[in-house]
Amino acid sequence: MARKLWIVVLFVLSAILFVFFMCGSLFVRITVPSGSMEPTIPAGSKLLVRRGKTVERGDLVMFYSDEESCYMIKRLIGEPGDIIDIRQGTVYVNGVFLNEPYVGSYSEDSGIYCIPEDSYFFLGDNRADSDDSREWQNPYVYKGQIIGRAVAFISPEFKIIKQTEDLYAETYSN
Repeated sequence: MARKLWIVVLFVLSAILFVFFMCGSLFVRITVPSGSMEPTIPAGSKLLVRRGKTVERGDLVMFYSDEESCYMIKRLIGEPGDIIDIRQGTVYVNGVFLNEPYVGSYSEDSGIYCIPEDSYFFLGDNRADSDDSREWQNPYVYKGQIIGRAVAFISPEFKIIKQTEDLYAETYSN
C-alpha cells in the first residue's frame, strides 16, 4: 500500500514539474508598463504570450527591442516586403487603407517605410503616446527578436484574445 502511494505521489509530482516546465517553454507572462497600447491593453495589464515566430498583421506581439533594451508589446502593422505609408496618422499598407478600429488616439505623423525581409513594423494603439517603429532609429524589428503573440489577458480579468482573423476580418483587404 505504501509503495502504491509513493508511486502516485511521484507521478503527481512528475506531472506538476512537466506542466511547469512546458508552460515556461510554451508561454511567457508580460506586464504592460505603459499606456502605449490603450485602450486595447490598459497600463498594468498582465498578458499571456504564446512563444513562437509565426505572427500576422494585427497580432499583439511581444519582442525584444535592442534599441530600447527591453521587452515590448505592440501591434504588428507591417510584414516583410510591405510598404507602410503613414499620412498624417492614417496608415496604408501596400497602397490600401488600413481600417484600425482599435486605435485609441491618433498622431499627425507621416512617413514611408519599406519593410525588409525577416523584419516587421510595429505601432502602439495609443498612437499619440507610443514609442514604436515611427520613433526608433531602426524602425524594424528582426524576426529573431520576436518572442510570441499575446493569447490572453491574465489580469485585470482573465480573457482570451481572439485570433487576428476573427477580430480584424474586415480591417485589411485587397
